Amino acid sequence: SKYSMLVTNGTHALQMAYEALDIGWGDEVLVPASTWQATAAAALDVNAVPVLVDVDLDTWCLDPKAAEAAISSRTKAIAAVHLYGCMCEMDAVLDIARRHSLYVVEDCAHQHGSQWRGKGAGTIGEIGTFSFQQSKVMTSGEGGGILVQDDKLFGRLDQLRNCGRYSPHLPQEQQRYLQSGNFRITEWQAAVLLGQLERLPEQLTQREACGQRLNAVLAEAPGVRPLKRHEGVTQQSYYCYAFRFIPEEWE
Repeated sequence: SKYSMLVTNGTHALQMAYEALDIGWGDEVLVPASTWQATAAAALDVNAVPVLVDVDLDTWCLDPKAAEAAISSRTKAIAAVHLYGCMCEMDAVLDIARRHSLYVVEDCAHQHGSQWRGKGAGTIGEIGTFSFQQSKVMTSGEGGGILVQDDKLFGRLDQLRNCGRYSPHLPQEQQRYLQSGNFRITEWQAAVLLGQLERLPEQLTQREACGQRLNAVLAEAPGVRPLKRHEGVTQQSYYCYAFRFIPEEWE
């Protein structure tokens, strides 16, 4: 990623992402119906309206067709949540966003290190957000992260993180003071995360091999189905391993 920043938690990361994209009163954000509540709550926190759309039964991630059907004149963004051990079908999401002039915010709270066609999760849409809460693949007890590729967006996010002050990363004439709060992480938390970041590549390799093995075994078992790994996924991280239960195949 060109830029990254650490913030207080994953919920604040999402809220800041929506604010940085000027999403606010009356705007709509398409949110998958199966996700942690923060994906929708962060939209409410900026006075926008989360619009719940159905998920793909094979991945439990946002169904692109359902998302496109839910677009209205007020829709501003798609929240692409990469859930458990799957990534959204990002080719379709990006195509929809391009055709309807929408932003894509990736919620990567479960996907530290996953890649879509060689691009890291969180670097594919306009803004990617992460959680470092205690149950996550990388954790600082609490904490969040943001990835962004655009200079002006990074400067605006930097302002939002730091009480609305001017950012040193943008010329002053391109800025104005913003209404915001303190969303800064501590140096101690950052140090804990940097230590885990060094170990992440090896951990990803091991978890991915175990996940692929489980998929192969479960594919042969009756009454359960492994979740689909889209051909676009070139590296898969796992927040937890999930699979489908098929009740009609059981007594």
